[in-house]
Amino acid sequence: MPGHHSYVSDREQVLDFSYPMFSAGLEVMTTRRGSSPNWTSELTSFVTAGVGRYLLALLVGLIVAGHLIWLATRRHTQHGYLAGVGHGIYKAAGLGLVGDYGVADPKRPLGRVAAVIWTIAGVSFVSLFTAALASQLTVQNIESKITGVQDPSGAKVATVTGTSAAEYLTTHAITFTGVSTINDAYRQLHSGAVDAIVFDAPVLQHHLKLTRSTNDTVVGGIFDREDYGIALPTGSPLRKKINETLLDITEDGTYDQLYSEYFGDNPA
Repeated sequence: MPGHHSYVSDREQVLDFSYPMFSAGLEVMTTRRGSSPNWTSELTSFVTAGVGRYLLALLVGLIVAGHLIWLATRRHTQHGYLAGVGHGIYKAAGLGLVGDYGVADPKRPLGRVAAVIWTIAGVSFVSLFTAALASQLTVQNIESKITGVQDPSGAKVATVTGTSAAEYLTTHAITFTGVSTINDAYRQLHSGAVDAIVFDAPVLQHHLKLTRSTNDTVVGGIFDREDYGIALPTGSPLRKKINETLLDITEDGTYDQLYSEYFGDNPA
């Protein structure tokens, strides 16, 4: 923006600035790839994330409980090994996971104490498993999208070398691919070479306005914000008139119309 400068204290020593007339900063652009993982990759992610270990622990617990029930009731039921253990697993599952005492209703005091303990263990297991499953789904949802510059590491980011965006990423130890122009960054994003672009918010927003892309989007909001004003010589009589005009166009909606024309909807 020729003639516009961000508010910096050292500049105010030699220049006068109008009221802030533009709020800018950095923003993240990403694109929707439109692909979804297949069921095998989903299943693998659950197992590797630890949810599968809960299922394995449940299976082992039911097998052990099935054997104990068979040993305790085999004289009464006269079931063979496979039938007895299978019936015991069925009872253990009904009692521990559902709390169905109709499936397994022990008559002896010791058996009832064991049934209560098993029910408490089953309820605790279901709670832990549900929490782990919900946590895994949340992590997958977060990792499947870029929602801001603060997202988990691993996303490939591009920006223009030598810009404030590159300085920000370097300062915050975020690895990025440096390109010569913002158009190069767009090409990197659309080819899949990178997952996101970090750059000046007005430039990204104007690009979206011009291209009317339904796949590209800016996310996470503006960060490292800077306010822009009109620079004037110290003591310039134009400062008051410019400030009054800025207030007028803000109040009558002209500012919002201009912003929308070039950048889309005006964020409050």
